[in-house]
Parts: sequence; C-alpha cells; structure tokens
Amino acid sequence: MYIPLLYSTILYSTILVLAMALFTPNEKAFADSSSQLKAPTPSANKALLAHQQRFSEAEIIRVQDNIYVAHGFDMSNIIFIEGPEGLVVMDTGFRVEKAQLAIAAIREITDKPIVAVIYSHGHGDHVGGSAAFKAAAPNAAFIAHSNWQRNINYVSSAVMPIVTLRAFAQLGMVLPEGLYGTVGSGGGPVLRAEGTLSYVTPTMTVADGEWLEFAGLRFQALYTPGDLDDGLSLWFPDNQAVLTGDTVTDSHVHAILSTPRHEPGRDAQAFVDSMTRIESLNAEVLIGGHGDVVEGRAAVRHMTRNDRRSAQFMIDEVTRYIRQNRSGEYVQDVFAYPEWFLQGEDRGDYYHKLSWITRGIYAQLMGWFGGEAAGLAPVSPYTRAVRIVDGFGGIENAMDKLREAYQGQDFKWTLELAGYILALDQQHPEARQLKSWSIKALAYASESANERNYLLTQTLIMDGHISLGAIARAAAARGLPETYKSADGVGFLHTLGARLNVEAARETDLRFKIVLNDRPGNYVVDIDRGVLLTSEYRAEDVAFSLSISHSNLALVCEGLVTWQGLYNAGVLELAGDKGSFDEFAGLF
Repeated sequence: MYIPLLYSTILYSTILVLAMALFTPNEKAFADSSSQLKAPTPSANKALLAHQQRFSEAEIIRVQDNIYVAHGFDMSNIIFIEGPEGLVVMDTGFRVEKAQLAIAAIREITDKPIVAVIYSHGHGDHVGGSAAFKAAAPNAAFIAHSNWQRNINYVSSAVMPIVTLRAFAQLGMVLPEGLYGTVGSGGGPVLRAEGTLSYVTPTMTVADGEWLEFAGLRFQALYTPGDLDDGLSLWFPDNQAVLTGDTVTDSHVHAILSTPRHEPGRDAQAFVDSMTRIESLNAEVLIGGHGDVVEGRAAVRHMTRNDRRSAQFMIDEVTRYIRQNRSGEYVQDVFAYPEWFLQGEDRGDYYHKLSWITRGIYAQLMGWFGGEAAGLAPVSPYTRAVRIVDGFGGIENAMDKLREAYQGQDFKWTLELAGYILALDQQHPEARQLKSWSIKALAYASESANERNYLLTQTLIMDGHISLGAIARAAAARGLPETYKSADGVGFLHTLGARLNVEAARETDLRFKIVLNDRPGNYVVDIDRGVLLTSEYRAEDVAFSLSISHSNLALVCEGLVTWQGLYNAGVLELAGDKGSFDEFAGLF
C-alpha cells in the first residue's frame, strides 16, 4: 500500500501550477523607486537556439534495413533493432507517455514482439519510460549491467531530494517554456515536469563481453562506463553497428566527464577509455543515446576520435595544472582549448559548460583542497562578507558599487557582491532585485541550456515564486515509489538518521528491530545519544519490533508519511513496548 501516492500527485500538480503561474513575467513589480536600473530583456543565446533546432521534430529514423531510432520523442533516443523473431530495444526515454508514442510509431512499421529492453545506463532519461515497454511486452527481458544497483541506491539515498532537485533545475523542468524560461535541455527537446517517470527493475544482468541472443539476433554487451559506472554499449557485428548510450554521442557538446550535479559513478579517465574501446570496433554505424546517427566508417572514426581526443586533452590539461599545484578555481577560470584545437568541429557549451567539466575533473583527481593555506584555515562566509562590505565603507557604499557593476553589465561581480550584502541584510530589497536581475542576465546570454535552466530556476526560488523545499519535496514525490522499490532497504535507514532531531535524541538510548514483510530484510536500529546506527544482524534485546513493507519503509524514512500514520493505518505492525515506539516516532 503506497500511502502518499494521492498526496504526492496533488503536491506535484499544485507546485507545477504555482511555478507556471507565479513565474508570469512582471519585472516592474520588483523595481526599486530609487533606481533607474532596468531588468534585463528576456532573450536567448542565438547559438543555443540554433542547437536546439536539432531536436525540434519527433521522427523514426531508419538505419540500414532493421535498425530504427525514435529521435526527438523525448530527451534521449529510443533504439529498436528488428530481428527475425522480434525487437530488441536500447533505452526507453524519460517518460512513459513519450515512450508510448515511440512504441506506437514503431508499430506503424512492424508488429513483431518486443523481447528485450536493455538499459545503456541508469539515468532517468534512459530508463524513465520503461513501464510503457513493460505494459507493451510483459514477458520481455529487462537487461542492465551488473553495476545497476549502485546508482539506484545513490539516487534513493539521503541526498536524493537535492540530487533530484538539481536534475530538475538542470533540465528546466519547472520553468515556463520560452524566452522567460527554458528553451531546451541542450541534449534534447524542451522537457516539462508533467508526465510519468518509471523504473522497471532489471530481470537480467550482463557482464563485459557477454554475447546475447534475442529475437534471432546475436550481439555483444560491452562494459563502457561513461555517464555512470553501469554503462553498456551493444555491438551488432552483422550490422557493424554499435549503440553507445551516452559514452559517445553526436550531440555537438563537450564530453561530459563530470557534472555539477555530482555523481560518484562518473570517472573521467574510465569515460575516455570507453571511447577508445568503441573506436577500436571500427563500426560502420554509431548510434548514441542523444543526437544524430553517424554512418560510414570514416565518419564514425572521425567523430569518435575527436570526442576521445578532446576529452583526453581535458584530463591532461587539468593534470598539468595540478602538477603546478593550482587550485580547482584556477583551472575553472583559465582552462581553454588552444585556438587551433577544435577547428572544423561544431562543438559548444550547449549542455555542460567546459569550465564546469574541467572543475569537476579536478575534484575527481584531487578533491576539494586547492593547495592554498587559506583553504585549510578560512574565515567564515559571514566574516568574509562583513570585511568586504566594511571595506567599501558600509552597506550604502557597497550598494553604490553594486549599482555601478550592474549598470556596467558586470553581472558576475554584481551577483557576488549582492551575496555579501545579503549575508548582512537578507531582506535588502534592492540587493535582492539586482541579484535576481543579474542571474537572469547571465542566463539569457548563456550558450549552455543547463546554465540557463539552473540560473532561472534559482531566480524562481529567490523571487519567492516557489520554495526550495517545495521543489525538492515535489521532486522526491515524483520519483517515488518507482526507483525506491529497487533500492536496498538499509539505505533508507541512513536517510532516517539524517532526519533525526539530534537535540531531542541527545539522551536517548533505544534499540529496536525492523523486519520487511514483503522481501528479505532484517535491520537492528540503535539510537545512541543523538545518532541513529543501523546494522543487519539479529538481536533479541530490543524494545520493540516493527514489520513493514519495503515501499512504506522508503516513504516513512524520507518523511513523506509518519510512523504514527502508518501505525494508525494498519500497515505497520508493532510487537513490543508501545511507549518506546511512541518515543522513537517523536524524534523526527
């Protein structure tokens, strides 16, 4: 029984309506009467708009005699390979409704049954439409690399609401469409928050090099970690075709060796090594998870080699700076390809910015410390703000400098200086206005769809149209229960520990047991003076025992329902001391 499904649907729908309605442009409402400054005119970078035209039409592209690509239906490509006995599918798109359209389109071409659905990796834009394929082909095998569980556990962990929030922000999913909001995702068409995100748990896993036979086709699964460490490519020798997921794509963007969202399963050098392996196949056809189909050995080799070459340069150049004891901030500021390096290539910041990727590579290689002593012994952010504002002679003088910066279109400095002023006076109306306008000006000019979407989502929150917590909670609700049902239960209890009211539990010494009633799972929980400790071993000296379903454990640990609510609804069985249970339930 999924207690909060109706609640989640109502919450999500309400937040979307509020976001769309309250973001109606009315910049004059924020104008300060003492200022002659004006809000930036809503616009979009011309190069970004031209790039987004690549995804403007949904179509089925026929490749050779038996390969079809559903392109532009959703953020990622859905690939159908027709064999004598049926269809093999690579990836499912982001949303069930869009996947249904792709299935309907392929049914105009063939009525052969879908016998296998293979995930290139676990990102939502590649697995989110999976329920549509399960409904269309209940007996189909759902196949992933054996590492699939790690990512599912991560996106279902205690940091899940913010991981999902960042994904929503990156893709512009709560922004209006158009010049005031999102113009696309950089890797696909405009994405709206509406729609159904699903996840069908793999029924079969494969290892590197394993040969598979489905639908009368024989093909090889290759482990090619890229976006995630569960990355798979498929090699069809009879077609001389390779399907590469997101490891190599003809998307005209920089290789995404890191992401500001942060993903523990992404490794820059492993990413490039996967490109090397794909290049070595000498394929006639390459179909990535995004972008265009590449045909002809020379074209495939040219595109793959250029991706590999530019990606390896990023790693090597960042490493050169590291060997000079430079910081991540320095790398982000100065990194650039030599002027001659990308000649003849149509490659830009349309998705992730190059500066983001290289900063992330630094973090993968060296962590957070940049080598400067001040990084180990910093002043607090508040103290820094006080000193900087005092250096200008106080808030009013700092405001003069803020206005000058905005007037001079120095929007990055406007943004930073406004942050220092707001650290001292959080509600300063003109500082808030100029900060918001600066963010919008940067967004409107950006070649990166992701940067535009991140920045405009932040102004949505900052201007009070919607709260950070509301977006995070809506994102969490939208992802449940589909991904949670496939995650390990112990991770949910770590989430519960992060929600513990430490002060309320400062003198608590309590042990109890949780037993899953719908799958294996037996956990001993100790609340020991402000800390929740979890283990998976049997213990008899417990104050009480709880019997609960895996799904409801996920929901209650995330805080979408309460322990008392589940108990009162009769879906949580209690054995033992009710008073101790009540004490425990009141600690969150």
